[in-house]
Amino acid sequence: MRTLYLAGVPGSGKSTIAKELLTGWEVGEEVRLTSRELFGHHLTNGPHRGVYLGVLRDGPFPGTDALSMSVAPQLEAWLEETDPDEVDFVLAEGDRLFNRRCIAALDKHTDLTIVCLTVDPEVAEARWVERKLDHLFYDYPASGDGEYKPQTHKAKATKVANLMEEVTGQGISTLTIDTTHDAPWYIADRIRRFFG
Repeated sequence: MRTLYLAGVPGSGKSTIAKELLTGWEVGEEVRLTSRELFGHHLTNGPHRGVYLGVLRDGPFPGTDALSMSVAPQLEAWLEETDPDEVDFVLAEGDRLFNRRCIAALDKHTDLTIVCLTVDPEVAEARWVERKLDHLFYDYPASGDGEYKPQTHKAKATKVANLMEEVTGQGISTLTIDTTHDAPWYIADRIRRFFG
């Protein structure tokens, strides 16, 4: 069983690129994968079977970010119970599973590749505004004038960079791609070529 995990700061294109990577796959309805908080979608592509971890949806908090903060034990249970002959491919993106515990579980039970998507902060900011997520990165006082909170973006970027450094040092397959200028379909194609 192979896993492709897309990591990056908000606005780096994780959800958009995940949708591009699903081109050619038949995506099932959202299902509960365990008895509690782990949701996903079954994937089919000819003889290949896969699972998208998280929730495919437009709007705020798609992917693994739609999962509960306490999902780690459910992910571990699902990985232990899943027959690798039944699932060829796992795709996940977002922040919720991008932590030491979940990455260790994915690495233990699957052939894990992590793609870190980077983006120019100004481009990310424009994407936040377009997706109406700017409230995460701005303080809006009663006057209505937003004040940018660069520490929020910096904290998320630091978390991603630190964990990427750790996983690379552990020998996990990684790739970093700047999404600032390239189209999502082109980035997805690069990932497909790298992932094999």
